[in-house]
Amino acid sequence: MGSPLAIGGGRSATPIQQTRVSFFFDAPAPGAVDTLLTLVSIRDGVAGPGATSHGATAGTILRLSTIILAVRATAAFGPANGILYFRQNPAGATVIGSQAEFVLVVEPNANGSIGVGNTFAAYLPPEYEFQGAETFGVSFVSALGIVTNIINVAIIGSERPA
Repeated sequence: MGSPLAIGGGRSATPIQQTRVSFFFDAPAPGAVDTLLTLVSIRDGVAGPGATSHGATAGTILRLSTIILAVRATAAFGPANGILYFRQNPAGATVIGSQAEFVLVVEPNANGSIGVGNTFAAYLPPEYEFQGAETFGVSFVSALGIVTNIINVAIIGSERPA
């Protein structure tokens, strides 16, 4: 497991084990239709299965802290652009129709040069915690329908016992 988190003060603090958790996507943009991304879960450096809907491991609370989105053009005619939707479902699997909590928008770069792109990071407030049947997922749509762009999504957080 990850690093202990001390609760309380002084010498009587009780350590709580936290596990580093991240979810990762790195592939060409899905195109002009809003599509759920298959994120690979990584817990303490060990890759798990890819899925479009993620939640906390049984008996834990999953706290998300940061989302990073990068979009890079791989063709001169395809400027880096797109919209990432963070979706959640309080009672089951996250699907394309699940409520979008917020969006990250990548505006098209002016010249569409190969290798040019943009990176954004969103730091989440402490309320982004999931447990039990609560799940999240992200979807992406290329605003210009360009499928040659490469997108990278990293969602970073930690798990602790419930």
